[in-house]
This record gives sequence, structure tokens and C-alpha cells, in this order.
Amino acid sequence: MNFGQLFTTTNLAVLLSLNVCLGDALAKMPLPDDEWFQSVNQGELLIAQKKDTEAESTLIHAVGMSYVFGAMGAATITQLLLGDFYLARGDYKNAERFYQMASIEPNPADSIRGLKSLTALYIRLNKKEQADTCRALQKKAEIKLAREAKKSADKADYTAYFKKMSERIKQYWEPPVTQKNKVVLVKFRLAPDGAISLLHVARSSGVAEADEQALRAIVATAPLPAPTPPFSKAMDMQYTFDPTKNIDPLKRNVPVKILRVDNVDVVDWPATEKALKDAIEQVETSKQAKPQIVADLMLQLGDCYFEQKDSTDSVSAYDKAMNYCLQNKVGDKIQLKCRQKLALSLELAGKHLSADKQWHLGLAIITAQKESAAQSDLDLQSKIDFLSAYARYLYVSGHNRDADGFYHEIAELKKAQLAAHAKAVAAGHKK
Repeated sequence: MNFGQLFTTTNLAVLLSLNVCLGDALAKMPLPDDEWFQSVNQGELLIAQKKDTEAESTLIHAVGMSYVFGAMGAATITQLLLGDFYLARGDYKNAERFYQMASIEPNPADSIRGLKSLTALYIRLNKKEQADTCRALQKKAEIKLAREAKKSADKADYTAYFKKMSERIKQYWEPPVTQKNKVVLVKFRLAPDGAISLLHVARSSGVAEADEQALRAIVATAPLPAPTPPFSKAMDMQYTFDPTKNIDPLKRNVPVKILRVDNVDVVDWPATEKALKDAIEQVETSKQAKPQIVADLMLQLGDCYFEQKDSTDSVSAYDKAMNYCLQNKVGDKIQLKCRQKLALSLELAGKHLSADKQWHLGLAIITAQKESAAQSDLDLQSKIDFLSAYARYLYVSGHNRDADGFYHEIAELKKAQLAAHAKAVAAGHKK
């Protein structure tokens, strides 16, 4: 199978197959970058607020605007966001389409992101030939990217520059009262001259005012001073707006997928892996160490590998985290999360029998908590997350009847969750 056979769907055909009308988008061409900016951020907010129907139409509009906008990386951001949106909802056909679109971006760095997502999807769907083709294409793109990096390798230490950037952004940020302890993650592309582009919310707080204030703080600092020496090429950055402010590695976990310099996070996988390993060692040797924190850091190291579609190292890291939980009698909540992530990683590796075993062991934790009077830290949301992931796994495996049973159980748990929330709100009003 060659490249053309694998990616037969054109960008325009995908949009038309989803019944999208680009007339309105094209009619608003005077400020396409502003409209892309607004659409992608609004889509992320709607996802956080669990407004799926509105989120879908808004994100599709953002895809259309990314073509009108025409900036490198804008299309990839929106395509991957939509692919992840459909994947989370079990719509594998549309997830595949948007991952394919991201995979054929001309920039090797952008296409690699799409190919990784597409490879993972094909492994999940047991499409070995397509997965192998994607891996081969990814390897070619990585070789090309490595050659480019070798020609213009950045050896300068930009730690001081990123720290000054963080301090400058903080001067313009005033977290609204509604944000409380909710974190907003913002991503952008920083050019060698300090210009900012592709600004968007990567993880919404669910509070529109908080998201908007975070974006305003970045806009107010632009353009940033040019780094010395200049970057050899534009860098993808992300900034964490955290109203709790205090970041203690003994109490707060290392952010996944990023290397933090103050509040500025440079996307750097090798550095992330090292930061997580250093944090684990630091916490394990501390007198104040808590097993729950060590276990959670181990999970994040597994996430670091899993996000790169490295099934071998992710399985090893999650397995180590699971064994640590059992040896140190860590609570049911983290144990359940370990089982879920280990099962998904084993699925990514194509080890379905081993994945089945982890799903069943996770179900045993939920069943034991139901039947036992002993105290447990397992909450409704943890159960919903686990059962939702397992139901999707069963659905893809062709066990639709079993999946339907779990979806029914999830619906009952969500009812109980809403009832508990309503009771808490009523109790608060009485006070």
C-alpha cells in the first residue's frame, strides 16, 4: 500500500462528507485569523463544558477557517482536535478522516503528529497493514526533521529567556474569581523574532471568563523580545495559567508532555521524560514523600511514552506504577487508573489478551468497593472514566452487547453524580 492509496480523502471532500457549508466562512475572509482563533478556542471551551453538538459544529467551522487562514500549523491543530473529539465519542470513521488530514500536512513536524494519532487508531482497529504504512511514513518524516535539526541545532540555553517571558506574561494576567483552582493551558508558536502566532486554548478551564483572560495576557505581551541568539526556527510553546500559583514537586505533579521553566512550557519529550524521572527520584527520597504522589508521577511517566505512541516503554512504566501501588497499598482510585492506562497501552501494543486481563482486574476493584463496607477513595467520576474507556474498547472489539451494558451502567452513575451535586448545592444554600 502506498501513500496515495492510504490517504485518498481530500480535505475538501472530508468537509463536504460532514455536510459542512463553507459559504459563511469564506464570506468572512477579511479577518480569517481572528475567526479561526475564536472558533478553536470556543470549541475547546464547549468540549470542557460537555456541549458536544455545539462543540462539533464550532470545531468544523474552525477547520474551514484554518484553510482560509493558511498559516502553517493552524490546520493541524484543528484537525487533530477534531480527530480527538470524534475518537473520544467512538466515531472512529471521522476520527480517521481528520487524522489523515493532519498526516498530509507539508511541515514534517505537523505531519508526524497526525501520523502518530493515525497509527494508534489503526492499531486499536486491528488494521495492521495501515498501521505499518503510517509507521514507515512517520519514520521518513522523522529522518527529514532530524536532518534539518542537525543543520541548525540550537545549543543555546534559553532558560533565562523563558523565565523573563513568564514574568512578563504574569504582569498582564489577573485570574477572575470564577477561575478558583481551575487551570487553563494555552499554546502558541513563537517565531525567532519574538512574534506570536497560532494562539489557542489547549485545555479549557470550562469557564469562558478564565479562558479569555488567559488569552488576553498572552496577546498583551506580543510581540515578545527576540531571543538571543535567535531560534533557528519557530518553537511550539505552552503556558500554564494556574491560580494556585505555588508549585511544590512534593505536593504537585510534573506537567505531562512539557518541560517547565517557571510557567513557560516548551514541548520537549526527552526533557519531559528526564523531568519526570528526576521528580520521581526526588519525591521517593524525601521524608515527606507520599505513596500517592509517587504513583501519580509514575503514571505521568507512562503517559509521556503513551502520548508518543511508544507502547513498549508505556507498558513498562504503567506496570511499574501498578506494582508500586500494590506494594504500598495506594488507594483504589489510583489503582483503577493504573489498570485502565495499562490496558489501553497493552491494546496499543496489540496484546489484547493481556489488555482484557487488566480490564477485568479493574472491574474487580469496582465490584469489591460496592460489596465492601471498608473505606475507599474511589469516586463516581473515576468509575465513569474507567467504564467509559472499557465500553469503547469492547465496542471496537465487536462486543457491542457487553458495551451497551456498561453504557447503561455509566448512565446510572451519571444520574447518581447529578443527584449528589444537586444535594451538595442545596446544602450550600441552606448554610
